[in-house]
Amino acid sequence: MAVLAALVSTGLAALLEPWVGGHFFVVPLSGVILSALYGGIGAGLTTTVLNIAGFVLLPYFPVTHPPVTEDFLRAGVFLAVAVLLSWVGAALRDSYRRNEQARLEAEHARSEVERTSAARSAAEEARRGADARLIEVLERMSDASFTLDADWRFLYVNREGERVLAHRRESLVGQRLWDVFPEAVGSAFERFYRQVLETQQPVEFVEFYAPLQACFEVRVFPVQDGLSVFFRDVTESRRAQQSLRQSEARFRSLVLAIAQVVWTTSATGLIEEDSASWRAFTGQTYEEMKGYGWLDALHPDDRAQAVAVWKEAVARRSPYEVEYRVRRPDGTYTPLLARAAPVLNADGSVREWMGTNVDITARKRSEAQLREYAERLEALHAIDRAILQAVSLQDVARTALSSLRRLIGCEEASLLIAEPGEEVSRWTVSAEAPDTLRHERPRSASEAPPRERPQWLELPLTLRGGRRGALQLSSTREGGFNGMATQVAEEVAAQVAIALEQGRLRRELELHAGSLEAQVTARTTELQEANAQLEAFSYSVSHDLRAPLRGIDGFLRLVEEDVAGALSERGRGYLARVRAAAGRMGQLIDDLLKLSRLSRAPLERGDVDVSGLAASVADELRARDPTRAVEVSIRPGLRARADNRLLRVAFENLLGNAWKFTGRRETGHIQVGKADGAFFVRDDGAGFDMAYSDKLFAPFQRLHDATAYPGTGIGLATVQRIVRRHGGRLWTEAAVDQGATFYFTLGDSP
Repeated sequence: MAVLAALVSTGLAALLEPWVGGHFFVVPLSGVILSALYGGIGAGLTTTVLNIAGFVLLPYFPVTHPPVTEDFLRAGVFLAVAVLLSWVGAALRDSYRRNEQARLEAEHARSEVERTSAARSAAEEARRGADARLIEVLERMSDASFTLDADWRFLYVNREGERVLAHRRESLVGQRLWDVFPEAVGSAFERFYRQVLETQQPVEFVEFYAPLQACFEVRVFPVQDGLSVFFRDVTESRRAQQSLRQSEARFRSLVLAIAQVVWTTSATGLIEEDSASWRAFTGQTYEEMKGYGWLDALHPDDRAQAVAVWKEAVARRSPYEVEYRVRRPDGTYTPLLARAAPVLNADGSVREWMGTNVDITARKRSEAQLREYAERLEALHAIDRAILQAVSLQDVARTALSSLRRLIGCEEASLLIAEPGEEVSRWTVSAEAPDTLRHERPRSASEAPPRERPQWLELPLTLRGGRRGALQLSSTREGGFNGMATQVAEEVAAQVAIALEQGRLRRELELHAGSLEAQVTARTTELQEANAQLEAFSYSVSHDLRAPLRGIDGFLRLVEEDVAGALSERGRGYLARVRAAAGRMGQLIDDLLKLSRLSRAPLERGDVDVSGLAASVADELRARDPTRAVEVSIRPGLRARADNRLLRVAFENLLGNAWKFTGRRETGHIQVGKADGAFFVRDDGAGFDMAYSDKLFAPFQRLHDATAYPGTGIGLATVQRIVRRHGGRLWTEAAVDQGATFYFTLGDSP
C-alpha cells in the first residue's frame, strides 16, 4: 500500500508540476496521508521515504539542473510535514478502528442484551410456571403448609393449612404468626422455628398444640428470607400408637399373669422360642420342647391328630384348634384346648404363630355331668310316657319299677298301695328277676318293710280317695342314693302318683259314663219337645191374636166409613188412635214371631258381601221413603263369614233405626264400616243418653217417644240375638243430638 501510494503520488506530482508550481509536494503528501490512514504510521513513513527518493532519482524529474540547497530544504520540509501527516493519518486510522471496534462491541453488547432479555423473560415465564406448579402441588398435598418471611409474616397458606388452622387464607396472609397464634409464643414451635432461621438447617419434630387440641408432626425448611413449614395432624395416629403400646404392655402383663399356656412358633410351625408357661405345665425343658419336641408331652393316643391338624393349619395359614391330653410333671394327663392363629406381615406372609393352651378339665367334667343329666332326663321322659300310657295298675308298677331300678342302679324297687279298707298290695322288681313283676299282699302296710339292705329309700305317694302309697328302694352299694338318685326317684314317684290318680279317675268316669249319657239323651229329648211345644204355641198365639185384631181393624174401618161424618173431631181422633193401636199390636205379634224364629232357625255360615248387603238395604229404605235426603256411605270390600239371611235382618234393623232417627235432620248421614275388627253403623241423628244404654237391647224398651219415632222396641233385641248366635258382641256409643254408633262382631268371622 505504501509503495503503491508513493508511485501514484510521485507520478501525479510530475504530471501536475506545470499547474502546481511551487506546491510540488502537495500531491505526494496526499499519498502519505492515504498510506498512514490505511497502513499506519509505518506505511506513511515508507511512502514519505519513497517520495523523497523519487524526487531525486526519477529521470523525468522536471528539474533540469542538479539538486540545490533549496531542493534539500524542500525535501526536509516535505519530510517533516510527511512525518506529521503520517502520525496524524495513523492516529486517525487508530481512532477509526477504535470507533469501529467500539461500534462492533456496542452492537455485540446490544445483541447480548437482547439475548439476555429474552432469556430473562423465558426464565421469568419458567419461574412463574414453576411457581404455579409448586402452588398446585402444595394445594393438592395432604399435608398442611404455610410460608413465612423473615419478619414472621404469612406469605402463603395452602388449602389444608387453612382447614387445620381454622383461619381463612386471606385473613392470614400479611399477618405475623405470633399475632394470629399468640399461644405459640414461648412454645416448642417458636423454639424450632427460630432455630431453623439461625442455623439454616431443616428440623422435624412432633408437638401437641393445646389451643387446637391436636398433636402435629412438623417439618420446617429454610427458604430465602424466611421459612417453609409443612405439618399434619397426627393426633389419631399418636393415640393409636399409644393405645397399641398400652395394649402391648397389657398383653405382656397378661401373658405373664395368665393361667393359660402361651407359646409362639416360627412361620413354618416349629418351636424356636422358649415358653416358660409350657415348661411349668409339662416339666419339659426348652431343649425337649424345641421343634416338634412338644409332641412328646401329649398323650400317645392324641399325638397323631394334634400334629395332623397343626400341619394342615400351617399349610393353609388358617386358625388352629384341637383338644388333646398333656402329661403333667407328676405323670397325670390334663385335657387342654389348643388354639393358634398366624401373625401376618404387611405383605400377607406369615411372620409367626401365636397360640394358647387352656385347661378344660372343668369343662370336660361339666360336659360329662350334662351328658349324664341329659341321659337321665331322657330316661325320665321315657318313664313318664310309659307310665302315662299304662292302663292298669300292674302296667304302671312294672314300667315305673323296672325303669327306675335300671336308672338308679338299686337292687330292688317296690310300689306299695294301701286301699281305704287297709287292703295292701305290693309290686316288686329285683335284680334277681329284672323282667318279673312280683305281687304280694301283706296284711298291712306296717308289715311290708323293704328287705334288709345297707341302703334304702322310701318316698310317700300323694294319693286321694283315702288311699296311701309309697315307693321303696334298697341297695347294697354305699352312697347309692345320692342327691341325684333321690331327685330322680322323687320325680318318678310324682309321676306314679299322677298315673294312679288317672287310673282311679278313669275307672270312676267309666262308672258314670253310662248314666251321664242316658241323662244327656233324656235332656235332649225334653228340650226338643219343649222347642216343638214353643213353636206350636207361637203359631197358636199368632193365629189366635191376629184373628181378633183383624176383626177389630175391619169393624173400625166400617165405622169410619159409615158414621165418620156424624162424629166430632175428637171422636174421629179416638177412632184413628184405636186403629193405630191395633196396627201396633199386629206389628208386635210379627216382631215376636220373628224373634222366636231367630232362636230356633239353624245357623248357616257362608262368605257374605257385607258392603253389597248394606247397600241393598239402603236402596230399599230410599225406595220406601224417596222424599228423605240421606247420604249413606258404605266402605267397599267388607266381607264376613256369617249367615246371610240373619245378617240381612240385622242390617235392616240397624240401618232402619239410623234412617228413622235422622228424620229431623235436613240431610241425614249414615256410615257403614269396620274398625278394630268390629263392623259399625253410625248416624248423626237424635242419639241418646248412655246412662240408659243397658235398657237399649231389651225387648219393648224404648228411649224415645213413640209419637216422634214410631217402633215396637224389638229391633235392637233382634240384632243382639243375631250377633250372639254368631258368637259375637254388640255395643254402642252415643250422645244426645250427636248421633249413635252401633258396633258388632261376628265371632270367628275375619
